[in-house]
Amino acid sequence: MTRRIREIRREAGYTQERLAETCGISSDFLGQIERASRAPSVKTLQKIASVLNVEIGVLFQFEEKSLPKKKKDFERVLEDLLGLLKEKDLKVTIGVIKRLFEELNV
Repeated sequence: MTRRIREIRREAGYTQERLAETCGISSDFLGQIERASRAPSVKTLQKIASVLNVEIGVLFQFEEKSLPKKKKDFERVLEDLLGLLKEKDLKVTIGVIKRLFEELNV
């Protein structure tokens, strides 16, 4: 997700500073998000997606043709995807997932 934010930001012609200012966050914080050293809240992700004129889900897109239908298959896909992450990316991903669950009151 963090690499995707950077990629979309650059495609949209935003600098870190300009995107951060427009989103109401510091450029340091946006840099930390893009480097995967801090996990943004869902609200922050919504702001970033809105300013970049994309749906929030676009920030999480990956190249998987179809999602599995059975829970065990879905768990296997998640395990495989998480296995691809470096430790720091894994920590950020877990932080984002926890915040998402908090926002959803799960």
